[in-house]
Amino acid sequence: WSTIEQGLREASWLVVLLSPAAARSEYVANEIGWWLRHKDAGHILLVHDEGTLSWDRVRNDFSDASDCVPEPLRGAFREEPRWSDLSWFDAPGSSGTADPRFRERVADLASAIRGIPRDELLGDDVAQHKRSWRLARLAIGALSLLLVASVVASIIAISGSRRSSGAQRAVRC
Repeated sequence: WSTIEQGLREASWLVVLLSPAAARSEYVANEIGWWLRHKDAGHILLVHDEGTLSWDRVRNDFSDASDCVPEPLRGAFREEPRWSDLSWFDAPGSSGTADPRFRERVADLASAIRGIPRDELLGDDVAQHKRSWRLARLAIGALSLLLVASVVASIIAISGSRRSSGAQRAVRC
């Protein structure tokens, strides 16, 4: 627990994966309880993994039907918290990380954690991707030039070696 507590103390955000298993976990409940005693509930990021999740606007809390919410989160928020829905991720027919929704959900979480607007973060990702492709093309071009140069040098060396051995044979005769 001391290692986990140290990690919680040093963290700025707590990411909680919401699932029925997490709702039943004593460890998850202890971590959330520690966070709520020492830090702000506004720095908890919720990721809906599986199970039922809904908000009761009358009670201003998670509904009783929500089977994936750990007990310490009930009553912890003054208003409906934002959560990222990844419950589709493992569903049949899902393309997992290749699904465009996955990239957007990760960008939602990363923008909150890094304090960067989501659109700017996605723009940086696109720019980095373009830079990587430019660098890859440059590397391929440089390696191609080196390959051509080595083939030419090999041909010259073999040709020179044949001329040299032919000249040596002519001298011996």
